[in-house]
Amino acid sequence: MRRGIPSLFKDGSKNFTGLEDVILKNVDACQGLSKITRTSLGPNGMNKMVINHLEKLFVTSDAATIIRELEVEHPAAKVICEAAAMQEREIGDGSNFVVVFAGELLKKAEELIYMGLHPSDIVSGYTKAFKKSIELLESNELTIASLSDAELRERKSLAQAIQPAIASKQYGYEAHLATIIADACITAMPNASRSFNVDNVRICKMLGGRISDSDVVRGMVIPRQPLGSVRSIEDGKVAVFTCSVDSAQTETKGTVLLKSAEDLLNYNVGEEMHIEKIIQQYADMGVKVVITGEKIGEMAHHYLEKHGILMIKLGSKFMLRRICRTVGARPLVQLTGAKKEDFGHIARVRCKEMGGGVVTIFEQAADADTQVATVVVRGSTNDILDDVERAVDDGVNRAKTLGRDSRLVAGAGAVEMEMARRIQAFGESATGLDQYAIKKFAEALEVIPRVLAENAGLNDNDFISKLYAAHENDDGAKIGIDIENKEIGNMADREGQFIRDTWLEKNKAIHLAATAAITILRVDQIIMSKLAGGPKKPTNRGHWDDQ
Repeated sequence: MRRGIPSLFKDGSKNFTGLEDVILKNVDACQGLSKITRTSLGPNGMNKMVINHLEKLFVTSDAATIIRELEVEHPAAKVICEAAAMQEREIGDGSNFVVVFAGELLKKAEELIYMGLHPSDIVSGYTKAFKKSIELLESNELTIASLSDAELRERKSLAQAIQPAIASKQYGYEAHLATIIADACITAMPNASRSFNVDNVRICKMLGGRISDSDVVRGMVIPRQPLGSVRSIEDGKVAVFTCSVDSAQTETKGTVLLKSAEDLLNYNVGEEMHIEKIIQQYADMGVKVVITGEKIGEMAHHYLEKHGILMIKLGSKFMLRRICRTVGARPLVQLTGAKKEDFGHIARVRCKEMGGGVVTIFEQAADADTQVATVVVRGSTNDILDDVERAVDDGVNRAKTLGRDSRLVAGAGAVEMEMARRIQAFGESATGLDQYAIKKFAEALEVIPRVLAENAGLNDNDFISKLYAAHENDDGAKIGIDIENKEIGNMADREGQFIRDTWLEKNKAIHLAATAAITILRVDQIIMSKLAGGPKKPTNRGHWDDQ
């Protein structure tokens, strides 16, 4: 009979306890995760090549995609992965900040442990420093601008706010992409900008061309062509059906007794007259486009062609919902009984050949009220298309974040350095062992400008000392790393573009990273149950004939 704690659990279970086996190993695992993503931070970040369990290849610098596809197993590292995933869900950007900052906090905590501090003292100091950092953000002392509702609906100001988020993914194309994303967001933005729905900005990826060929459409782009010979229409009504456009089919099987060839002819004629009458009614009501989620029968196809009605089939109910929002239609569940109020309106439908494929473009007039806009992304390879799609997604999410809270802070490491300087001073005034952890929290905030400098091939220590000197001035909160000119500069007063981050993104990222780090430091024991199932099958032994 085993003695002590092992006697509590089944055979095969594992129990780890103590500083070496738990806290330091957890910290080491989290630092390993942080090192993977930190080289991808900023405009000069490097790409990672990740091949998932389905052998699908991802070439990207997007931390959210990298972490999701890595399938991290370590329980402590999973906490940071979940924090990064929460940042991606709520804000849409900043997941790399969460991973890098949390990893740096744990690295500094490791240094304090080797100095002799107890984890509870570190947790106490980190908690005070974290509350101080949120206090500094909420005091608006670090806020450099706030966009009004009118500015959120202005192309130039919205594009300037979106641009830094895109530059971190597609450096060199950020100006063009920011402009078309701003156009798409303004088109899809409701009267209450706070209720902006990112699903209303669609992305259509078309292989071929250059990234600079990407464009925006006021409406929807469907990557398929119409069913009939009618390829384009101007200024017409749109009917959207969730049922099949065909003669009525009964749910039960029936038998029809036909005694002569004349009976057979009359039976077919009656069915034709019925479907023709229905199509004629829609044509008389001004319907020029028919969209359905089910099949279009051959007879209905013939009469739709006869009346010059464009028809298209969509296999997704979500696409049907979006097309209804685009044209302002109500989905019809049956062919009969439609009213004029159920139809939508479209200014123009046309087919266009892109990259060897044909797309159907539903485009509204410039003065028409539509809820959906589509960004057509072009690129030479599928990997580039996927990466540009992630950049566009980040830009749209930033527009949504600005709708919730329009405050902006200086980017390029400026706000982190200002917070580090102020928390350092706060740590000097603190008493007890907490002050060491508070100062280490301030040092951990230096990691963002430090990594930006490293990834740009600059001397990080030299730039950190320059930033500390610059931040002693009254305008210091705006000074960050200008990677284009290889020097420090004012991020709120640059020619051509501003480098600004959203206040909400920074607030949420610091909150999640600090909470994840504190949670990991509070763990002093790991208990693992025995894995379910029997013994595992031996691997890499080959066939017995080969032995």
